[in-house]
Amino acid sequence: MAHRDRVFHGRRLAGEKANDSTLTFASGNTTYHIAELGFLYYANVSVGTPESWFLVALDTGSHIFWLPCDCVPNCVTQLQFSSDEVLDFNIYSLRTSSTGTQLPCSSPLCQNSLSCVSSEGRCPYGVHYLQANTSSSGYMVEDVLHLSMNSNSSARINAKIPFGCGVRQTGSFLSNGAPNGLLGLTMDPISLPSVLASQNLTSNSYSMCFTGDGIGKIIFGDRDSNEQGETPLSTDDPLNSIIDDLNIPSINLTMGSGGIITVIDPTIIFNTEDGRYVYCLAVLKSESGEHDINIIGENFLTGYRIVFDHERMVFGWKEHDCGEVVPVSPRPPFFQPTVLGTPPPNRSGAPSALAHSYFLICTILILILSV
Repeated sequence: MAHRDRVFHGRRLAGEKANDSTLTFASGNTTYHIAELGFLYYANVSVGTPESWFLVALDTGSHIFWLPCDCVPNCVTQLQFSSDEVLDFNIYSLRTSSTGTQLPCSSPLCQNSLSCVSSEGRCPYGVHYLQANTSSSGYMVEDVLHLSMNSNSSARINAKIPFGCGVRQTGSFLSNGAPNGLLGLTMDPISLPSVLASQNLTSNSYSMCFTGDGIGKIIFGDRDSNEQGETPLSTDDPLNSIIDDLNIPSINLTMGSGGIITVIDPTIIFNTEDGRYVYCLAVLKSESGEHDINIIGENFLTGYRIVFDHERMVFGWKEHDCGEVVPVSPRPPFFQPTVLGTPPPNRSGAPSALAHSYFLICTILILILSV
């Protein structure tokens, strides 16, 4: 399996208000859980001219969008599945995209300008993640991200956005996790939802939805719906909780607003190489210095349409058939999600399933809520 470059020209729907539009990626709004890469969800995105495809991890707990960039041979170039199929990864480079430019230190989006040599020099970036010794660093660039209207996949939009040219990745990014890039989705001004809103392409909000079989969807500009539960988004320090029973009862999440999420899929179950079974209740209290946050696993949100509304500062949820993804014309050939099981052996440097620590397994999506 390999990515295939195609060129699409963006256009608007006549008469439609930009900030009322809902957008998604050019390949459609479908997201994927891929067992060979662990327990994250991924989207197929296209960047540059001519466009190149990247399989990026979705992360609600960080803000930088970065792609592996000019890093060969020190980056992952393919993913091998247990079925022996191979997915080749693209590596971004300014040299091969006619629309790409360096983000100068003088740009208001340069968040590390104190490390710049001059105002017109390239803007460096560096992100360290909660996973031990896992980071991405390089410099910031701007290029075209190819999007489409969620209601009409033939209506294309090319958005010039900033992202990290990831020259150096460390830790789990060299084996799995996010070997082909990561899309941060926080409220930070440099995150993709914020940038799209600043360009008046859509509102500063997005929704995600997950099924029990590893398929989901993401829609930018999606806001509140009738009868959805809501709670305020909060950056306050989380409350401590006490675990006093190893039995897993029926679980509800009660938000600060009083709204309740009934947890449909409360545990993750997988078996290890030595034949043991591990039951993971995907809630984690993290106390790692400046990163003092609670982590709620994606499986807690199965069967719900989850809304992150950064304009109203609310987190919304409503039961939803998340399998109803918007149909789009065929793009690069994809694959069906695989069932979790004993990890296959690692082959020729390609990422292997569950090779990273169980910490990452239980930290799928980071939600900062007033729970």
